[in-house]
Amino acid sequence: MSVELITGWQKAYKLSSVQLGTAAVIVSAADQWLPAVSAFLPPWLSALLTAAAIIARLIQQPKLAAEVKADQRYGG
Repeated sequence: MSVELITGWQKAYKLSSVQLGTAAVIVSAADQWLPAVSAFLPPWLSALLTAAAIIARLIQQPKLAAEVKADQRYGG
C-alpha cells in the first residue's frame, strides 16, 4: 500500500483544514503544558477547532486549487 499526497501538497499550509488543525494542536498543547494559559482557554475550544478542521476539509477551496493548477502549468 503506497501513500499518495494531494496535488499541490507543498501549499498545504494554505488549506483552512490544515490551519484549523494546527490551531487545535497548539491550543491543546498549551492547555496541557502551560497551566497559566489553560485558565484563559475554554475547555471546548480544542474540540471546536477540530470539528471546524473536519468541516473545512470537506469544503472546496477554489482559489488554492487555481493556484496549484497555475503552478503545474508553469512548472512551479
